[in-house]
Amino acid sequence: MTQMYQSRLATLMGVKSNELSRAHSTRLQERILQHVPELVAKLSQTENYYLVPNSPALYTVALQDDDFDDTATLFSRFARRIREILDASQCVFTGSSTAEGSFHGTGISILQMRCQLRPGEQIVKHPSLPDFTSSSTRVPELPDFFEIVKPVVLPSRKPQVPVFGHQGEESFVSRLSFLESWKFDEPWLNYVQTEYQNVLAPDELNLSWSAIHASRQKPPDDALPGLSALLPLFPDDSTSPSMICHRLDIGQDITQHVNPGQTPVMCGDQPIYAMCKIVQWNWPDNYGEDKYFIMFGEFRIEQSFLKLIGHAMGGCGWVSIMAASQVVSSETAAQSLLAVHHVKKSRSALAVTAAALFVLLNEAHQEENAAKAFDSWIDERCRDSDTFYYWFLIFNLIITLLRFVKALRLRDYNEYCQTLKAMAPWYFTYDRQNYARWIPVHIRDLERLPEDLPAVYEEFKGGNFVFLETLRLMSAIPYDQTHEHINDAAKVDGRALGLKTQTNSGDGSLRRQQKHGNVHQKLISANF
Repeated sequence: MTQMYQSRLATLMGVKSNELSRAHSTRLQERILQHVPELVAKLSQTENYYLVPNSPALYTVALQDDDFDDTATLFSRFARRIREILDASQCVFTGSSTAEGSFHGTGISILQMRCQLRPGEQIVKHPSLPDFTSSSTRVPELPDFFEIVKPVVLPSRKPQVPVFGHQGEESFVSRLSFLESWKFDEPWLNYVQTEYQNVLAPDELNLSWSAIHASRQKPPDDALPGLSALLPLFPDDSTSPSMICHRLDIGQDITQHVNPGQTPVMCGDQPIYAMCKIVQWNWPDNYGEDKYFIMFGEFRIEQSFLKLIGHAMGGCGWVSIMAASQVVSSETAAQSLLAVHHVKKSRSALAVTAAALFVLLNEAHQEENAAKAFDSWIDERCRDSDTFYYWFLIFNLIITLLRFVKALRLRDYNEYCQTLKAMAPWYFTYDRQNYARWIPVHIRDLERLPEDLPAVYEEFKGGNFVFLETLRLMSAIPYDQTHEHINDAAKVDGRALGLKTQTNSGDGSLRRQQKHGNVHQKLISANF
């Protein structure tokens, strides 16, 4: 203690330790105890003084080397074991990434739509970026214009929202008759009914919802797979106003570099979309709705509506039915489908449910009153039976979800808009506050698109509101789902899984991983 005190004092005075007179150890001890009354001086068996907390338990730990009684040994082993567990959990990578060990930040994907007339341009290297190869031992810094996120303060969390002039008094979602939603997918349902009646062996049934619609789709004439790239990651919060503004600026710069004169389009999930709109309304001169179009992530909309249906079906007996029919292995697995732990599996299970409900609906109609018109019989049964009305409502909710997904896969913009309007009221019904607030805003933007951004509207009508990774039939996916695919490629093929946040500027492991994006991530075609 005396030597450490003398060394620190010499450092503060700017002289060498041997130039100072030796401090008196007893007086130094008394002075420390005066300033820190929680400590006490204890004499050990080796006649050395310890400054320890005034606690019997901590004192026994400190004197464990000198006093081998059972209590001291127990406390010492306990403390040592805790340190070992903490040290081991910080550094060992077991092959999977956890929320605590992974890099958390913001990734920006750049997507470019292509066709035969506009094949796009592959920009291997931007002229302002430094050269970097896999053999380089020194990782260059990213350019300041990209890496530095300028601080931004929102003038208002509740800015003035531009008024949409021609919207009438009647809501644009009230015109739809929701209980007739099943008619929009009637060709598939009729096919299911016909196949079920004509095929005796269940193993021979071919009722795949996606396969049937893909078989009826005409291949696009001039479409080409899109180009995509993942930009270097940011450690900033993706929903912060400063990161949103920086992201919008980067998107604007890249769009003008690749395709001068085009209005940029940005897509994000619900929190990002909400903050983007607030930024747009606060700074209309820089990011106004006539200068930038913000898309609500369609994949997140699908996922949220799946969860909404799962909530509506809670406690109805569906879980037991799925387990008893051996569609799933157990009730726990069926419950995970309602909780939407896996989007594709949950959607497939609901498609099977819709097919079974339609078959049962037709059988009940034939048994009860086949002479009566099908629609009239349904209306009558909905009025007479709450159970019938509930399952018919679930049936229409599922068909509405499948309509939405079909509009995305087939690049049908008009169907996408109509289905989104049909889905919006149900977020209010089941108290999904965030989606209930912001999906109507997105619908409002889509309604204004022909007036505010006619060029973007024409591109969306042509199918470019979704992304083509391949030219397979019924395979277009939303922008935000494409971003998830790119992230997955970066984690697996790009070997970014398990990267930790590096606060030391001298450690270039994360920057090196970012610079190798065009090699390791194995994205579709090019980096911009």
